Amino acid sequence: TKEELLTQLTDDITNLAAAQGKTYEQTLSELIDNYDGYHFSWPSADIFNPYSLMYAFSRKEIEPHWFETATPTFVVQLLRKYRVNPTDLLYKELTLERFDVPVEDAKDYIPMLYQAGYLTIRQYNDSRKRYIVGVPNREVELGIMKQLVDYYVPQDFLDYKDDVVADITEALQRNDINAAIQLIKGLIDQLPYTRDTNREGHYQQIIYLLFLLAGAEVEVEQHTARGRIDITVRTNQRIYILELKMNSTARMALRQIDAQNYTSRFASQNLPIVKVGINIDAEQRNIKDWAIE
Repeated sequence: TKEELLTQLTDDITNLAAAQGKTYEQTLSELIDNYDGYHFSWPSADIFNPYSLMYAFSRKEIEPHWFETATPTFVVQLLRKYRVNPTDLLYKELTLERFDVPVEDAKDYIPMLYQAGYLTIRQYNDSRKRYIVGVPNREVELGIMKQLVDYYVPQDFLDYKDDVVADITEALQRNDINAAIQLIKGLIDQLPYTRDTNREGHYQQIIYLLFLLAGAEVEVEQHTARGRIDITVRTNQRIYILELKMNSTARMALRQIDAQNYTSRFASQNLPIVKVGINIDAEQRNIKDWAIE
């Protein structure tokens, strides 16, 4: 638990921070983001993945260590069988009977992922009597999404994808969201046709995965007082609010951000906020235009 981490392992945090050239507080925050977040009942204290935590202390690096020791082929095959979108793993509102059942009685993929540690209880909605289930932390999110994107992308396309992700990473580091969108547009143009390309959600999945793999913190369908933000991308220097439209205009997408006052959600974050409107052309099956404010 976090309490045990802060009372029993402070020396380990200090040593890890020194090895990475970061402060104690920065290192603690990264450990929480990457390895914390498991709940097996509600309410309960946050529980860390003990293997990954100890491995991080041993190797003096914060990486998705769990996925270095496991081959989640069965997970990817399961998700492919049920045609699960990557972002479906981030947020599910379910009754207890949907996920806490014997695997042999399961009627979908959720019980298997829950019992294998890929999903956990995130919250409980008492008024609706529903559990919010999703990936527990960044280690799991990044690890499983890397496996998913490599599984769905054609084999001869993997090196190109890796180059694009590296270029997007550099674009974000220099705060050039325009270049990042241009790179995403170029990658989408190379992808083979699928029957999902006439859905806005298809492009939401691609943009989410690419920004995640580029090292940003990414949220989809983030709730605000006035609606839900399509994609939020956070770096150490900026917060980007992305609104997607299909067969419309980028300016219309920007107007929705303003109309719903999405920026107020981040007023206390002390980071510049950049609004990005993206218009998808269903016939061209790609980003047609975008606008940035």
